[in-house]
Amino acid sequence: MPKGLRESFACYGAVPINPVWSWSARTSDKSAVVVTLWQDRLFRQGGQLFYDDVAIDTKDWSPRLGNKERLENLRWARDNCDGRFRAIIRIARDVNAQPRKGRRESYVQPNLWMTLTYLDETTGEFRAAGPVADWDSTELEIPETTPVRRNAGRLPVAVLRRVKPRMIEAAIDSFMAGLSHNFGQSTDFDLLLPSGERLPPKAIFGIALTPVIGRPARPTDFTAGWGQPCFDIIESAGYLIVPKGEDLPQSFYDDESSAIEGSQKLVEHLQKERARGLTAMKKQWFVKQHGYLFCERCKVIPSQSLGPFGDACIEVHHKTTAVGKMNGPTRTWLADLQCLCANCHRIVHREML
Repeated sequence: MPKGLRESFACYGAVPINPVWSWSARTSDKSAVVVTLWQDRLFRQGGQLFYDDVAIDTKDWSPRLGNKERLENLRWARDNCDGRFRAIIRIARDVNAQPRKGRRESYVQPNLWMTLTYLDETTGEFRAAGPVADWDSTELEIPETTPVRRNAGRLPVAVLRRVKPRMIEAAIDSFMAGLSHNFGQSTDFDLLLPSGERLPPKAIFGIALTPVIGRPARPTDFTAGWGQPCFDIIESAGYLIVPKGEDLPQSFYDDESSAIEGSQKLVEHLQKERARGLTAMKKQWFVKQHGYLFCERCKVIPSQSLGPFGDACIEVHHKTTAVGKMNGPTRTWLADLQCLCANCHRIVHREML
């Protein structure tokens, strides 16, 4: 039956430091941690019960004393109890409020042990899982699938940027292997593989995002487009994103690979710019061909003379037409580009004047 929060902690033999702001406590014999969980952030899939407290706007609750104490207790559970902890279920008065306030009544789960599966030691965000069979459903039911939070909207940019370029590679492999996902076909842009195959960029990013947020990503979680983390991170991985239907060669890793450059974009004040991803594509192709980056003019190998980060000195130069002199959309082939050290790049530009 419903209990007050202090009484709920007492059911497990725990006394909160402060019954007003404490979200967790340890039992008096230091054998277990007890943590309050919001009912609407619990869901079940098959025989597993999941709790997801990640990718929620943290600015209002992360600095709170209750979160700092809970973070300390979750670390303790991870280090001393194999990540296992007891749960008190709370119901929010308003699930859209930030920060939240709970109703007076709380619910204990005497047979349930949750296990920590993820902990962000900076923000206090965490995920946990436990067996559905141990859930007492006589008073509270748990939805079958991941709840869609009305206040969630798009995930914070900071969460999206946890996706790293190397994760894009793994997502492409999973997509090609037939991994099930929540995304449809692309409508405006394609991610171009070296083989010439086209993949939906939003689906690829969504697959890469899934392990970051601990659940299958949804199309409503983020926006795909220029200037968005989705496209930025895909391009950082060395892949070109092209307009859907753009007629491009079958291979982007031979001397006949190309992209459209010098296009005017109203959203960027009609300034001419390099094709996104073409620089990374050229460098990746160059390493594939030669094994390492070097200056094609002076032959210096920065990684040998300057250390492991020396490759940052290699820049990509248009040896035919400078981007600034392109008249409208112009096709640039990878063979039209040179890998030059920063010094040679500037000398070549002087020679072109």
